[in-house]
Amino acid sequence: MAYRSFFWRACQRLSRRVKPALGRPVSFVDADAFRHFWHQKDDLFETVEADKSKRDKIDSLAYPDRRYVIFFTPRSGSSRLGNLIGQTGYLHDPGEPFNPDFVPKIAKGLQAKDVSSYVDGLLRKRNLNATFGCEITFRQLHNVFGSMANMLDLLEPTSCFWLIREDLIAQAVSLSRRQQTQISHSPQADAHAQKRGEEVFSYDAKTIKLAVEALCWQENRMEELFIKHGLSPFRISYETSVRCEADDLLDAVAGHIGLPAGVLRQTEPSHEKLKGTKSAEFIQRFKSENAAYVDFIQNRRHARLEALRPSAKGANGDFSL
Repeated sequence: MAYRSFFWRACQRLSRRVKPALGRPVSFVDADAFRHFWHQKDDLFETVEADKSKRDKIDSLAYPDRRYVIFFTPRSGSSRLGNLIGQTGYLHDPGEPFNPDFVPKIAKGLQAKDVSSYVDGLLRKRNLNATFGCEITFRQLHNVFGSMANMLDLLEPTSCFWLIREDLIAQAVSLSRRQQTQISHSPQADAHAQKRGEEVFSYDAKTIKLAVEALCWQENRMEELFIKHGLSPFRISYETSVRCEADDLLDAVAGHIGLPAGVLRQTEPSHEKLKGTKSAEFIQRFKSENAAYVDFIQNRRHARLEALRPSAKGANGDFSL
């Protein structure tokens, strides 16, 4: 519900500022309409009553040698990638420990009364095989840390990834579905819930376009931060991650983190696409009705897509990293 409220308020705010006609080759992806949502929250730790003895136990735990960050945009496959990493058993599922919706509860368990003690406790508590990982969006970065500089100072990542989606329209339709149905991933919903979600999911061109704008805005701002702070992330797309062999993907992840080849191996995947056919229909409908706009957006993202990690044919003919 919190995410739905955030996304809907952002869309409404942006919609009030400019309302270009669908299909025209115009965009306001550099607009500042979303800046209102990127402020650091000052109430994330106010309910924590730290127990010194419990905190001392956490402080006695080892600090991880390797700390990786997966930067991502919403609905780009981060949960699937995290689950794939976590179910190997060698590393934790990185998850979203810096999602402001989750921080207050996690902070209580870590006995953390500020962001500095929160990060330190998190690194120690979620250290597995001398490695810590997390996933974070542009919004989460600013809501919790206030800035990339502050995050880098506290977390001191040794490697980072940048996960985006090549097909931005498909990503925007996925956001629209999430907003309408409140269903994020297949493991969270049984067959009945997914069927009900499919029934209520309707085509909304305006919301899809606003989602495209929001996603482009976040991509652009994140790219600026990479340049400003001299970061060279391992760039990967949702599309590459789903068409390559899981073990090839895991080996690429392990190598970038600094782990030996072969330590991350797939066991039993639990993430799969949500069932239903409406998403595919709505994607094609939007692309068909707004061809010039879609081309314009993709042209704006050309360099970003070209910078994705090169892929090569695997032994079975599928793409692999």
